[in-house]
Amino acid sequence: MDNNTITYTNFITPPDVIDPKENPAAVTIIDADWTDVEALALWSQTSKIPFDIYLYHHKNDDLVWLDRVVGLSDYVLINTNYNDFSPYKDKLTDLPKACHYGGKVFLGNTRHVKNPIDFFEQISERIQAQDCQKV
Repeated sequence: MDNNTITYTNFITPPDVIDPKENPAAVTIIDADWTDVEALALWSQTSKIPFDIYLYHHKNDDLVWLDRVVGLSDYVLINTNYNDFSPYKDKLTDLPKACHYGGKVFLGNTRHVKNPIDFFEQISERIQAQDCQKV
């Protein structure tokens, strides 16, 4: 990432897609609570790493868009709190690039994070470590 370029985190909702990706990582978040989105927006203002964040809520009812952005994303973060969309979310937790938070815990799945901020802090550390290795 060029240190002279001003970058910022993009929050993207259906039907929009950012292509090609300009930020170091794209993340799809599924069924985030509004308080999680607010906290993430505040956190992103101080983050040194910008992200493209696709926000999908089960009430969006656009699985074509969701499948597209999951394919474009480097990571998928799933709120596992139960709703009618849970069977689909449960399948997505099997993706190697998926992490989850919320009330449901999956046996043998170690990709559980406390909350979205915890997830983004972990990802930011990985990206910064990769940038340091490039120097």
